[in-house]
Amino acid sequence: MKKVISAAIYQVIQFDDEMEFEDYISKLQRNNQEFILEEKTKYPDGKVEIKIMKQYNNNKFIERGETSEN
Repeated sequence: MKKVISAAIYQVIQFDDEMEFEDYISKLQRNNQEFILEEKTKYPDGKVEIKIMKQYNNNKFIERGETSEN
């Protein structure tokens, strides 16, 4: 039987402004959801785009550089 040992989801998300981005990050922190913010780009029109790896559901978070175990 298969069993998920650890998992993460990688996303590129665009926000309308800095405040919306900050609210999103605050929500992740309040929910104790682990994440790695890999990149953040601010555009002249005020939009903010991020690349983020975050914990998937309640599974253990896969951290950068972790390899599969046999």
